[in-house]
Amino acid sequence: MKKFFLIDIPIYDVHLAVSIGQSDKEILLSCGKKIPNLSEKEIEYIGKKFQDTSSNGRTTALSYVGPYIIRLKYSPKTAKGAGVLSHEALHMVRWCLESRGMRLCDKSEEAYNYLLGYVVTEIHKRL
Repeated sequence: MKKFFLIDIPIYDVHLAVSIGQSDKEILLSCGKKIPNLSEKEIEYIGKKFQDTSSNGRTTALSYVGPYIIRLKYSPKTAKGAGVLSHEALHMVRWCLESRGMRLCDKSEEAYNYLLGYVVTEIHKRL
């Protein structure tokens, strides 16, 4: 399965790009076409962040406040893929909320959980 799509997260005014099963070249082409206002320098940065072929997933951001990009080597429909998705989604959630001054603690735990649930649900809707 090869897919690339954007998820809007309106409450935090940010985009999440998700790449599943794409080659290095394919993800860069997709980012260039679908993420608004990317410069060539930003596309080059994305390429460097995703060069590690040993991992099953990776998350990066163009800045701490986004846009965020999750890359999954395999479909999250399998048990292993679902684990990789939740791992990568939590990186994105932490960056998003910490960049807005919300560190994980007892008082913020529900916000983290709701955003994590939203991200994982929106990704599964597009599979």
